[in-house]
Amino acid sequence: MTITVKSVIFCTILFATIFFGFLSRDKLWTLIGGNADQGQIAFEALRLPDTPNHFLACPRTLCINATPNSVADVYSVKAERLRDQAIKAWSQEANLELVDRTTDTLQIRYVQRTPLMRFPDTVSVRFVLLDNNSSTLAFYSRSLIGYSDFGANNARYQRWINLLSELVVSE
Repeated sequence: MTITVKSVIFCTILFATIFFGFLSRDKLWTLIGGNADQGQIAFEALRLPDTPNHFLACPRTLCINATPNSVADVYSVKAERLRDQAIKAWSQEANLELVDRTTDTLQIRYVQRTPLMRFPDTVSVRFVLLDNNSSTLAFYSRSLIGYSDFGANNARYQRWINLLSELVVSE
């Protein structure tokens, strides 16, 4: 049996049409990488992967097993208030789903997808009370698909912190 270039191209196009026609991009990424929600993390035990597809901002006293990319600002509000303001500020983000809100640890988790290809990233945030009138946060954003994120998680952190800071200052 002889396989021609035309038959290979035809089979490739047929396979792609069937495969991509019946699967949404969300389902495709689930097949390739697993669940879009990468689950809850414990910031105290967090160990960063060797891949550059994540961003961590964390108080040095909380992330004892990982070197953060940044240390988050301190806000003159209680941790519960900071969490509520963050949820409000970040709700305007596109392709964002709040997948977990844990009240006992003041931790929330989102899945945000890129606009075109809908690559899923998981974002975990814990709000940390420093004293009676101030708090900060730990922020870990990680990509499910790919070795590098081309700075997307860092850009997300900067954007989200700007949104939060604008809201905290305005109130």
